Amino acid sequence: MNFQRHGFIKTDLAALLNWCQEQTPTLDNSVSKYTVGERREKWFDKGWNLSQQVEIFDAEHDERIYRLGQCLYPGNHACLFLYYPPGAYIKPHRDHTASEAWVVQVNIGCPFFLTVGDERYSIADGEVIGFNSKILHSVSPATTERWVISWRKIEPQYLQQQQQLSLF
Repeated sequence: MNFQRHGFIKTDLAALLNWCQEQTPTLDNSVSKYTVGERREKWFDKGWNLSQQVEIFDAEHDERIYRLGQCLYPGNHACLFLYYPPGAYIKPHRDHTASEAWVVQVNIGCPFFLTVGDERYSIADGEVIGFNSKILHSVSPATTERWVISWRKIEPQYLQQQQQLSLF
């Protein structure tokens, strides 16, 4: 399976949008070489640099995002929070080797198109999806502000390496 629809965030979508807007000033400019436009990003719980060799680091914890992530994708280790201003998008790419293939994410803001392999999917505001991020994928330009909260599992060898380094 390369793509799955998980449903919608309904009862808390307005509160989640407010959280996203509050977080936006704290985001860093994206380091992804596949991004076009002024995409910004921030890791929660654990993260890694998207354009370098794997080096897992501990990131800020947000209890609300952690609980939501454990509900939508139990056992995830890391959350990548992304902001796409109007016109920003990401070109076809495969995700970093640090993470396992499956990604679960919530789209907040404008609808967009996600292409995974040869399939194109229309994703709505508040929709929760999962997809295989190791298959070539891309997203269409944002028509208005758009935020993505995406949860990932770290490949076991990198997670173990990070845990060993933190012992010293």
